[in-house]
Amino acid sequence: MAVMENRLRQLREAKKLTQGELASRIGTTGDQISRLESGERRLTVNWLSRLERGLECDGVEILGGVKLSPRERRWLDYFQSMSEFEQHRWLRALAALQNDPPGGEPANANHAS
Repeated sequence: MAVMENRLRQLREAKKLTQGELASRIGTTGDQISRLESGERRLTVNWLSRLERGLECDGVEILGGVKLSPRERRWLDYFQSMSEFEQHRWLRALAALQNDPPGGEPANANHAS
């Protein structure tokens, strides 16, 4: 089985949490946290969601991506709370401000919001 690399251990240690403390926060066992950290257990969407709450970070950070600033996190949360149509409208508006129109229209582009 291939090992799934992640930054779970580094993030947990940065928060000064033991495996047991993190496990308690997300309703699992320290053994499961150990398996997730080592890559023995796959980081599913469900696990990532639980770990995001327990570590107060986002899945991108856990998977080794870029750390978001608090302002970037607020923008991302706001964007993700929108419907797909609203997201497309925002992206078009931002692109127009940059004079760089995106290609393609959403499937429901004819609907007014």
